[in-house]
Amino acid sequence: MNGIVVLAAPWLGAVTAEPLPYDTKFRWMQVTGGALGTVCVVAVHVAAPVPELTQDWTSELGMLQQW
Repeated sequence: MNGIVVLAAPWLGAVTAEPLPYDTKFRWMQVTGGALGTVCVVAVHVAAPVPELTQDWTSELGMLQQW
């Protein structure tokens, strides 16, 4: 599976980055902890809207509606 890069500033402290359990073309991650407190940051990389990935792109955009 293809990945995603999540960068966190050192002053955020002990943050945790974990993959979200979704069936996506590219990995989606959530970052929690440290100075984020109760905030959860979600990093996504949706499939590109190109002919061979159009179905994935449409599906993944629909998944973003939960946020």
